[in-house]
Amino acid sequence: MNSVTYKADQKDLFNREVTEAGLSSRLLTDYFVQGNCVYENIGSYKEEDSFVIELEEMPHEEPYQNATVHKGDTCLLEYRIFTEAIEDRILIKQYEFTSKNELLPHLLLFRPLLDGVHYNRVSGEYDEDRNVYTVYLSR
Repeated sequence: MNSVTYKADQKDLFNREVTEAGLSSRLLTDYFVQGNCVYENIGSYKEEDSFVIELEEMPHEEPYQNATVHKGDTCLLEYRIFTEAIEDRILIKQYEFTSKNELLPHLLLFRPLLDGVHYNRVSGEYDEDRNVYTVYLSR
C-alpha cells in the first residue's frame, strides 16, 4: 500500500492508503471532489513516507448533486462533455471495471473512441464522495 496525502495551502486535508494502481489513478486526475468541495490538482511529489498531491479549492465549481453514487469494489468511469455549466456536462458513456488496473489505460487516453466518435480529453476527475472517475471531453 501507498500513503497519499492531499494538501492545500501547506496544510494536510486528508490521507489515504491506496494500492499502486490507486495511486497512479489519483496522480493522473486533474480534479478531486471530497467533502462536497472541488479541488484542482496543482502538483504532486514524493516525500519520504508518502506521496503528496497539492490541491487548490475551486469555489466556483460544484460537485454533482444528482449523479450516480457508486458503491462496491469495482471502479466506475464516466465520460462527459465538458462545458462551463455543470448542469450541461452530459454523460456520454459509463463503464464499470473490476479493478483500477483495468481502469488505468482508459484514464490515459487522449482521444477516446466512444460509439464510433472520437473525442478529445479535456481533464479527469476523481469524486471520492461518489466513488467515480470522470473524464471530461470535447469534440
